[in-house]
Amino acid sequence: MNESHKRSADTEVDLLVIGSGCAGMTAALVGAAEGLKVLLVEKESVVGGTTAYSAGTAWIPGTHLAAEQHCSDTLDDAREYLDWMCDTPEGERQREAFLASGADTVRFLHAHSEVEFFLPPHGPDYREGPGSAVAGRALVAREFDGRLLGNDMALVRAPRDGFTVLGGMMVGRVDIDALLAPFSSMKALRHVISIVWRQLTDRLRHPRGTRLVMGNALVGRLLLSLRRQGVPIWTSATVERLETADCRVTGAVVRDSAGASRRVRARRGVVLATGGFGGG
Repeated sequence: MNESHKRSADTEVDLLVIGSGCAGMTAALVGAAEGLKVLLVEKESVVGGTTAYSAGTAWIPGTHLAAEQHCSDTLDDAREYLDWMCDTPEGERQREAFLASGADTVRFLHAHSEVEFFLPPHGPDYREGPGSAVAGRALVAREFDGRLLGNDMALVRAPRDGFTVLGGMMVGRVDIDALLAPFSSMKALRHVISIVWRQLTDRLRHPRGTRLVMGNALVGRLLLSLRRQGVPIWTSATVERLETADCRVTGAVVRDSAGASRRVRARRGVVLATGGFGGG
């Protein structure tokens, strides 16, 4: 649902977030959960950006999920791995900030939103080398029921064709074995029947399947959380320019889908989380 009709010529918020991928939606969600007045702006007509097209896996070491599964991993190991992968001192401060805050962010999201991750049985790092791990760092968003979004289901960017079968049924990592060998066990057969039946009934009521997995699941969970926090989302809205005063960014001028320019003042800050599909 585009909310341009609700906008006034000038809008004032605490936090303006530009871009609705995982980074932007998470920033907006954390700000709202901390009591800030937040506005999320997205150039496209749908939300989710590259995240919606992705496998929905977040690489975050040292989380409570890893501790609960007794994964033998440390932040020192993760730091060694990142240093080896990046092979440059540039960005060291950002890597340290990531390591210091990643686990707290996951715990915060689990406690204050609909976002929920799980650790797959086998989630090795992309490359084997100093500090690499075979499990404990790759967090996958849990399956999400898109019907909870109501009309907002249409706001979620549809997944890539390669991630769907049977006219829009999403297929996740946990589905593959059962779909490839449905008669290998009663558990596999029940799983296949369950998701196929869900898809068939979905298509009687919805343009595509509402059983969201991978990146779509993460976007759906974030969107529902933002709605429950009351965060307005402006879609089809292009940022024309950032505004500054006294050497700081104070807001932006945003052009909506109707072509009207709106000045948005941000008392506390502006988060730039763009660069994906709408970056051109």
